[in-house]
Amino acid sequence: MAENKEYMHGEGNLHISEDVVTAIVIGAAKEIEGVYSVTPLANVSSYMKKGGKNANRGVKITTGEDGILVIDLNLTVNYGTVIQELAEKVQQAVASSVEAMTGYRVTAVNVNVIGVHLD
Repeated sequence: MAENKEYMHGEGNLHISEDVVTAIVIGAAKEIEGVYSVTPLANVSSYMKKGGKNANRGVKITTGEDGILVIDLNLTVNYGTVIQELAEKVQQAVASSVEAMTGYRVTAVNVNVIGVHLD
């Protein structure tokens, strides 16, 4: 995704930074019970080559034409969490938050559970 996405808004322009979209993704995911954290991969450099500047935050945003987004995020979950249910809730929360707050259309939210927090 480009650093800024431009939308026409009335008689002016609206620019939404990739950092803003990433913050929305992280905030929405963290609101779901059972999410311990949005977690960067251990090998950030290879993920960043594939995913963009926010990969070190555990989020990869790919944009298509007309502001259509595919979002990948890496999660660490709390022990005892039913992962399938959690992933579905995260997908719904992330997509609806990004769409409501930015006007982007989200076609997919791919959840990668890369860790379990034991505590």
